[in-house]
Amino acid sequence: MDNIMSVMAISVVVEGLVSYAKMLVVDRKIEWQIVVAVALGVIFAIAYGIDVFALLGMKSIIPYFGNVMSGVLLSRGSNYIFDMFKTIRNFSKTHTDAGKDTAASE
Repeated sequence: MDNIMSVMAISVVVEGLVSYAKMLVVDRKIEWQIVVAVALGVIFAIAYGIDVFALLGMKSIIPYFGNVMSGVLLSRGSNYIFDMFKTIRNFSKTHTDAGKDTAASE
């Protein structure tokens, strides 16, 4: 994955994680369902070696970082994962098409 796509993928993930973190505490109470979902997501990601970032061609230099972040993403549910990949794919397609247009005009 090229640098622009890496930045796009990370920015989509960070935005999602920040909005997810805001849901963790509501009315000064911790939402235990989110804590359980994150814990289960991380456990499954580590146990099964799931690393969404490695699938996108980005390998972390910090051991298990990709697995832990992937577990947090998994805890958001399948709709979030699907939407995230769709957003990244659409950006990639737009970026690739723009590159073809530039090359064709030269």
